[in-house]
Amino acid sequence: MVVMRWEIKIGAPVESSDGPVGRVQGVVLNSGDKRVTALVVRRGMLLGQDIAIPIEAVDDAADELIRLGLSADQLQSRPVFQPAHYVPSPPTGGGYAPGQAVYSRLDQGPGDERAGQGQGGASDAIIRAGQRVECLDGYAGKVALVLLDGCTKRVTHFVIRRGALRSKNIMAPVEWVNEFQADHLKLAVDRAALDQLPEYLPDKEIERAIEQALWEDELIRLGVLAYTPIEIVVHDGLATLRGHVNTRAERRRIEDIARQVQGVQGLENRLVVDYELEVAVAQALAHDPRTRDYIVQVSSRFGCVFLGGKVPTRAIQMAAEEVAATVPQVRAVINRLQTPDTPIPKTARRMVEPRIGQDVYAVNVHIGQVYQVVISPCSRRVSAVIVQGKLPHPQQADAKQLPPAWPQQKRTIVVPAECVDVATNAVFLTLTALECAQLPDFNPADFVRPDAAWEPPFPYHHGEVLLDLNGSRRAHLEASRSGIGAGLSEVVSSTAS
Repeated sequence: MVVMRWEIKIGAPVESSDGPVGRVQGVVLNSGDKRVTALVVRRGMLLGQDIAIPIEAVDDAADELIRLGLSADQLQSRPVFQPAHYVPSPPTGGGYAPGQAVYSRLDQGPGDERAGQGQGGASDAIIRAGQRVECLDGYAGKVALVLLDGCTKRVTHFVIRRGALRSKNIMAPVEWVNEFQADHLKLAVDRAALDQLPEYLPDKEIERAIEQALWEDELIRLGVLAYTPIEIVVHDGLATLRGHVNTRAERRRIEDIARQVQGVQGLENRLVVDYELEVAVAQALAHDPRTRDYIVQVSSRFGCVFLGGKVPTRAIQMAAEEVAATVPQVRAVINRLQTPDTPIPKTARRMVEPRIGQDVYAVNVHIGQVYQVVISPCSRRVSAVIVQGKLPHPQQADAKQLPPAWPQQKRTIVVPAECVDVATNAVFLTLTALECAQLPDFNPADFVRPDAAWEPPFPYHHGEVLLDLNGSRRAHLEASRSGIGAGLSEVVSSTAS
């Protein structure tokens, strides 16, 4: 399981569930277990007040932004933060930066409130930015950032900025801190030990650097990125690559380039090679009793598997598509199998892959954004796009008027994939806005959320897709009526249950 790292930068903006609140002024932590208990946030600008917000109210924390699960009205009731409740800590803490590391003046008892609730506990300390960091042999730098486990809220590292003109941020483990005073943070190591620590870079910055390094490599840019994207995700300096490539050499080259990027501390390569995918699909077809007696040609292009050849019945034609789709790494199945009495299936038409959040345009006007996609489990292809936005009122809009004059209403609609064209930065529909207004509203009951064990086709993730189970059942019914077909694939069956 991937544990998200939270990155709290003093001075980072803070947003409530309904808008900006202020900026982080400090971090309150329990110096015993090193768990953050609250953030000190300055509300307002010139005459702003500091308030303590319990860490439980924080939904997400990154270097650029802190997001709260509280509304602005709820924050109004928070008491003003009282720094006088805190004093410098004794030289045994495990904690933070100078000038801001303090303990509560209050005696801790059963009735004492925690810092996040209005006043400090006896073992609470405050950490602020810019505090001096001292090693055993002298000055080492200043505290820049606090890193904590997003699950336990325990501090794992302090980011220390070293140098002036050519500053460098390094990550010092919290276990190295043995004392913090009002004017400095004391580490139990000498400065030479800091030279061995990894440099800190925000995960998003590392992702951008990997992306840029791959784009600057001509072989990867022209041989891979010109045809398909590569997903790059970095957590705590550990990079994960996801996508499809033609050859093993391309996969190795991409991994080598990514590993050389500054800040990458480890790498998981999940890139799928076309040849390996062809073998996996061919083996699946050879083991299934419905298809093993027939010659099915299998080829793959950046994860899109093409089935070719001739089979005697439509049931076998559809069974081959279903079997190929059970291979989890398949991006999409293009079924070009031919039978004596049926043409190449409709599923052999071009595929579309709209990205979540892309702007959607009807023929004559912008109507919204892509909210989710609907996947057919039998082909792993997008069968419909769920669009959220503003559409003309189907009864009140006049086709003779210009679009700005149309009465609008917020809706979520289901657009068939046949009406979708995908460009680099937007989705274009072959329908007018008035035609879109006639499409049915999105009803979650019409679709099924995929089982956790089912791997969505690249580039999608679980929360972005729904399964077109009705379409899958129709395909299965047609196959059953032909006398062949023992049921939906394991994927569909487990999802339906």
